Amino acid sequence: MINTKELKPKELFTNSSLASYKLPALSFSILIFIGQSAMLIVFGKFTLIDRIKNVDERILNSIVDLFQSNSIIISIAETATDLGKTQYNYYMAATIAAYILIKFKNILPAIIIFLSMYFLVMYQKVTSNLVDGSIPTEDVIGIAGPFFSGGVARVVLLTGLICITVFKIKPNNAYKIAILLGLFEGLTRLALARHWPLDIIGGLFAGLAILLLTSKLLEPWLSSKPKHNQTGSEPKSN
Repeated sequence: MINTKELKPKELFTNSSLASYKLPALSFSILIFIGQSAMLIVFGKFTLIDRIKNVDERILNSIVDLFQSNSIIISIAETATDLGKTQYNYYMAATIAAYILIKFKNILPAIIIFLSMYFLVMYQKVTSNLVDGSIPTEDVIGIAGPFFSGGVARVVLLTGLICITVFKIKPNNAYKIAILLGLFEGLTRLALARHWPLDIIGGLFAGLAILLLTSKLLEPWLSSKPKHNQTGSEPKSN
């Protein structure tokens, strides 16, 4: 008779995969993230230098002149840029978290995924307060934002997580895809003059930093088989 092992409620909060964490490697990843955060803040301060701001402004004006002369392109940009809208991103993070919960029958990786989005939103707010960057005021379509572009960072994070968890793409390739989609999101923001070019670069850097850390935290589950594949069977007894 085949016995199917039922999942107990408490098992949603525990997982033997946690034992596979390599603490030195995880600690090193956290230190790298702290270092990346310090570099991001320095980069943000760097964008406030007058000469750099002038270059930033010339590049943005060139992009605006190129794209805002065509109403169709602007309409497309206004629609596409919603990929990085905060409320939509929370829904997407919740959907990915639910998928992981169903796949691995464990709430811990689902919590990590959803909290990564919340952490990124808070991270952007703290960074913008520390950097106190300027906001484009001319030719803006919609609402302009400070350093760094949170929309670009969120698109990078979510794209990478979807590639790694849903489509099982190797991390290195997932990061490349995430950066490409982040660049597309950044281009829509530039076309609408909502961010300076260096804000976009900062957003790519921030999104990738949190994506790398999150993928490291998810490693025990990503390297294991889903729970439903781990059920065994007993031979029939006469």
